[in-house]
Amino acid sequence: MDRPHSHEELAAFYKEKFKKEQATAFEILKLGGVHPDYQEPMPNPYMEGEMDNENFANIGEHCIDVGICADKIATALENAKQIPSDEKHTIVHQAIVHDSNKRFEVMRRKAQKADRPLEVYSRSAYETMFSVMQAKGYNEADLEYLKTAGRETGHSSLVNFIKMNPDGTVEIRTDRTLAELVVHMADDMVASPLKDVKTGDFVTKNSTTKFVTVAERMDLGNFESRYPFLYQEGIAFDEAGNAIEVKSEQSAREKDLHGFQNYAYWQAETTKLICAKFQDLINRDNKKDPETFIKELLNS
Repeated sequence: MDRPHSHEELAAFYKEKFKKEQATAFEILKLGGVHPDYQEPMPNPYMEGEMDNENFANIGEHCIDVGICADKIATALENAKQIPSDEKHTIVHQAIVHDSNKRFEVMRRKAQKADRPLEVYSRSAYETMFSVMQAKGYNEADLEYLKTAGRETGHSSLVNFIKMNPDGTVEIRTDRTLAELVVHMADDMVASPLKDVKTGDFVTKNSTTKFVTVAERMDLGNFESRYPFLYQEGIAFDEAGNAIEVKSEQSAREKDLHGFQNYAYWQAETTKLICAKFQDLINRDNKKDPETFIKELLNS
């Protein structure tokens, strides 16, 4: 195939490439009900007798887009002799499956809205998912993928990525793997379009997927109006420099924590720090802004 020009062509090219190279990842997307090409109704395990008929192909398409970004970053790392080819395969796999349990999260939210007494992210919620899927014949090893998918992405993962030094500077924790860093950064730099399921109107400013900076993604996605908690709740640090989630700056003060900033701030800053790390690994002599450097790599 000739070099793709539009994003649609790029996504189609990589989807066929990934189907051949990442077959297991696509089976996991199918297991979670978010395969980009294969959709069918699923029982909502949190609402007895209820079938979920919502189409989640857009989540599968987003997973492909994050996989594209991961593939480009991992290829650059491989070319710079920073990782072996087998690690590249692992990185791309993790990127593709990162949202494979998203449908179950949405079904839990639907159950909450229907006044079902459950926690969306609790251990018991995941155990319910496992029991239903096991009853359908899936084994526990397969379901482990759904259990761990996406732990390295989103605002709730930030406390596991950053720490504060004694001098007040913040850096990426050294116990994070390259795969975790790539997937976290890639997911944060993919601005996927989203439509209202009832009206069909776009709730994002972009109608096609774009590879952008975190600030650009937040703007395109109308984060401030759609996710107001990201601008109210956030992260502060204890005396040892550990990141702690708090509901507000006042809550941080009451707990004798310092360095409070909201989630939106730390989401952008964390990705900038990861970009700087990869810029150093891929091309240490490049003096561009690190986030710009990675954005240009993703769009090359």
